[in-house]
Amino acid sequence: MRDVVCAPTPKASASLALICSCGEGRKALEAPQLGQGLFSRALLDELEAALDTEAELTCGEVLQQHLRERMGRLAAQCGLAADQRPWVQLSDQAPVLIPGRWATTPRPVTPPPVPPASNRVLCPVCGLRNDPDGTFRCRLCGRDYLCRDHFVRGERCCEECAARLAEERQRDKEAAERRAAEERQREAERQRIEAERVAAERKRQMAQQERQRQEAAARKQAEEEARRKNPRNATKEPPWENSLGMRFVPVPGTEVLFSVWQTRVRDYAAFVKATGREWEKPGFEQGAEHPAVNVSWEDGMEFCEWLTKKERGAGLLMTGQEYRLPADAEWSWAVGIGDREGGGTPAEKSMKLGGVYPWGTQWPPPKGAGNYDPGLKVDDFEYTSPVGSFKPSEHGLYDLGGNVWEWCEDCYDGRSGARVLRGGSWNNNDRDNLLSSSRRNGSPDRRFGSYGFRVVLAGVFAAG
Repeated sequence: MRDVVCAPTPKASASLALICSCGEGRKALEAPQLGQGLFSRALLDELEAALDTEAELTCGEVLQQHLRERMGRLAAQCGLAADQRPWVQLSDQAPVLIPGRWATTPRPVTPPPVPPASNRVLCPVCGLRNDPDGTFRCRLCGRDYLCRDHFVRGERCCEECAARLAEERQRDKEAAERRAAEERQREAERQRIEAERVAAERKRQMAQQERQRQEAAARKQAEEEARRKNPRNATKEPPWENSLGMRFVPVPGTEVLFSVWQTRVRDYAAFVKATGREWEKPGFEQGAEHPAVNVSWEDGMEFCEWLTKKERGAGLLMTGQEYRLPADAEWSWAVGIGDREGGGTPAEKSMKLGGVYPWGTQWPPPKGAGNYDPGLKVDDFEYTSPVGSFKPSEHGLYDLGGNVWEWCEDCYDGRSGARVLRGGSWNNNDRDNLLSSSRRNGSPDRRFGSYGFRVVLAGVFAAG
């Protein structure tokens, strides 16, 4: 098997050159390591070397010898027998396969003298004398007759130009890296600015949400405050509270709000201080949360009048709303018997409904029923107790039984000037006096250590 390459001469003639891989009867060798035959590889290398060095490549014995040498080296490298012998056959004169630098250089009319066969030219780098065919011309700087030792194959130029190319490439690489770093920096800056913008927007949105939340909370608080300030909105939970901290709840069967506590020492003390009146203390110790005692019916009425004026002046009460003592019938509704007593004066209804007490129907009263005479052994107080010390009624009222007798607005019998007291006190222990229907009468100016009062707020539901 033989490979054949036909090379026409560049002249307008029929001259041809045949470059064969081997002679008759010889085998063309393939090298798996190279992926092609030895002849093909050697011929390609020869062509490439001529291009790199810009040397002229002509068909003839020189090419044939170069191919043999290359194929021999390749066969040795690949472990093959070096018995392939390429040959060249010419039909006429040897054609030029690749013109060299000599072909592009204008030739003088008179050819120069032929230099000696060896050491004919000096290398401009190392100063060695070389055969011109063993030198090359740099494609970049143009220097000629350079030793092949100074040839950088990959760059197809001299070492100095190759170094400059490497420096230029390094500079280009560094410039590209700088540009990339600058772009990364610009991108990071853009991202930082965007992150700051997003954070600022989020902060603004959160601030807006917080303002909206605060505004909603303020509206709700204002509504709650308005609701709380309006006694019409009073319920058992929450009750309505006045300027003294007295709490009021509605009682079914009545059109008033009842104070959940008997008027306390601290409530009455504010009235005494504001009016400059005298107030005799009882013969036992009391705290600010105990019920005020040693107060007459007249004292209770004046307290209600003072508190009404005070809170109307502060805008807490509307016209027509006023504090007063509870009516006898209202007190009965508060204690839970308003629908069972029928008509008549308080004197006629007193103790008429038997077997019913503020705590229920059992006798004697159970432990914790209220503050009564120590002989009943239902509480731990010798005299008055702080208001709210015992369980409230179903409507949220405390001490409807015990602690102190409570003045009511009504006359006792409709004839005399005596006024009604309800509920019993800390020094009562007899069965009849502790009935829910029990009444006591007293002169409007009488004061005792067991007499106190509870107030109601009237006109709440009738006011426009």
